[in-house]
Amino acid sequence: VLRATAPKYRTIPGLIRKYFIGSVETGRAGGAYEWETLAQAEAYHNDSWKRAIVETYGDDLRVEFFNQAAVADNDAGKIVYGDGEVDATDYRKSA
Repeated sequence: VLRATAPKYRTIPGLIRKYFIGSVETGRAGGAYEWETLAQAEAYHNDSWKRAIVETYGDDLRVEFFNQAAVADNDAGKIVYGDGEVDATDYRKSA
């Protein structure tokens, strides 16, 4: 199912990335989405989307929106703060 579902997320306007997540202990699954704007996130996660998720996966649906205070991006070698400040210090050299 994942390999059939994941490609559709490449065409959603405003979606930067989606993490497909699951608990090893409970088997509970979900997703963490990163959006360009809160408005785009809210538009996508509308009542129609919620109904489809509940019909497909059950009624234990929780949707929460969080502000992103910072991203520690080791792949890109930088930390990006919510205000746009970037710290590109290579902390691995000082460890």
